[in-house]
Amino acid sequence: MSDNAPHLEGTLLARAADYAASRPHLLSWVLARYGEINGLSEEEVREMLGCDRDTYNHLRLCGRPDPDPAEFAIDVQRVAEKLGVDAGLLAKIVREVDAHAAFTQGNRGTAASPFSSTRGMLKAARDREGSHGDGAEESQEGSTPETAEGDDPSGVPEG
Repeated sequence: MSDNAPHLEGTLLARAADYAASRPHLLSWVLARYGEINGLSEEEVREMLGCDRDTYNHLRLCGRPDPDPAEFAIDVQRVAEKLGVDAGLLAKIVREVDAHAAFTQGNRGTAASPFSSTRGMLKAARDREGSHGDGAEESQEGSTPETAEGDDPSGVPEG
């Protein structure tokens, strides 16, 4: 074998990992999104994980952990042990990317907070503030606590 073999192998591995970044079922996609979300370069994410470039590229080519909680922990642990990265940190990265995707996909085309249309959640917060443990809440005649006169049912101030 030539002296260039390790360099060539590293280059091919990096190209494969770069290509994998367009595949959401691989960790390459997850790590790329994590970097975007947090304004981190690939090198900064790699350093955070404490691995060299080749190990990082092997990690990027691994399949994304199963979202089922029981399987997720096992998948993360296997990858972490095989590549020598922190399982807790890897799990945190995957979960943060998943949460970010859920919030951004749920709000496409709206400028509202993700909870602005969750009426029950907002009503519960208002009800809790209004009652001071005595159980006697005043409400206006003919209206419910969540739609009292002048009260916006969405919980979002007008303006």
